[in-house]
Amino acid sequence: IIETLYLHLSNFNKVSEFMINYLLLFVVIFGVNLQTIFNKQFYLNNPDTKENFIYQYNFFTLLSACVFLGIIYAFNFNFCLKTLIYASFFAITFCLCIFSVYQALATGPMSLTVLISSFSTILPLLFGVAFLKEKLTFLGILGLIVLALSLILVNKVKKGEKINKKWLFYITIAFISNGGNSIIQKLHQASVGGDYTICFQFIAMVIAVIITGVLMLVKE
Repeated sequence: IIETLYLHLSNFNKVSEFMINYLLLFVVIFGVNLQTIFNKQFYLNNPDTKENFIYQYNFFTLLSACVFLGIIYAFNFNFCLKTLIYASFFAITFCLCIFSVYQALATGPMSLTVLISSFSTILPLLFGVAFLKEKLTFLGILGLIVLALSLILVNKVKKGEKINKKWLFYITIAFISNGGNSIIQKLHQASVGGDYTICFQFIAMVIAVIITGVLMLVKE
């Protein structure tokens, strides 16, 4: 729905395109944080949760998203082999990301987990500069410096306090895989000229549901 609104409104002028881009950014940030709050509540309300229940939770969450995207895809049906390939890789990194985030939420603080996983956007930014010949402005460089400082300051360990090694491991995996998701999306869009977005999302969710479903059955 948001994408359709963007396509229509951005045709008016550059100002509306600028505003819609920031509206989309706000919706993404709000949605991701709301999702994380729900996930954390799941753990808080189920302190003795078995690992299999986590797979069930993810399975039904992704299945809901798959149904929603399927309805949209039915009205925007198209297909491309490249999209299938990129969506397959995306589904793998996506599943890796959500499972590592859930484990990080279970073993560490929600605030730091959300913050660090969100900062993974630095990876596609650096990838674009290094491999896609995208330019990094002075403000962009300044932003990266401030971002690095914020990560150091927020994660500063107090004297005598120990870092949870499990949390550190899972948040590192989440950081890399979440950044990888954006890189795969960018590469897909560049290879197909910005088309097949709904097709990409739907196929990725279908594969993610299959992966989660298999893991759920194996664990059970």
